[in-house]
Amino acid sequence: MGEGDEMRYARFDSVEGLLQRGRGLGAVRAVQDPHVAAPFVHDAIRRDWRWDGFDERSRYLAGLVRDLRLSPAPVVELLSGDERQCGRAVDVLELLALEGGDEAREALRSHVREGGALGTRTGVGRRALACGVVGGPGRGRAATDRW
Repeated sequence: MGEGDEMRYARFDSVEGLLQRGRGLGAVRAVQDPHVAAPFVHDAIRRDWRWDGFDERSRYLAGLVRDLRLSPAPVVELLSGDERQCGRAVDVLELLALEGGDEAREALRSHVREGGALGTRTGVGRRALACGVVGGPGRGRAATDRW
């Protein structure tokens, strides 16, 4: 799972392979042993395992980080990665912040203060700005933005 590793899918019936493919069964099996699944979840955020750009995984991956009670620290580290890694990290952290994740919220705020972009991929950050995750004070979370 190192940075320079060639990307090859793990077996289709393994936790790692299921998570790489974004399968619901992967989430079910990950909950059974979060400690074993943690590096696979973080790797699925770090690398883009999708076959096309239409497969949206940020909610799936943010849900795994939340449900498995994983530290968002490895995701925060991706903010300093390449543009695609940063974009995937922003997507996941934004959703975690909207659910009340203080560490994710502070990471996004710090990222913006240091000059990082929130709109690098797909308008990422509009929801966070509108709900006050990274904007000024006085903005609350919108109930419709729950995932």
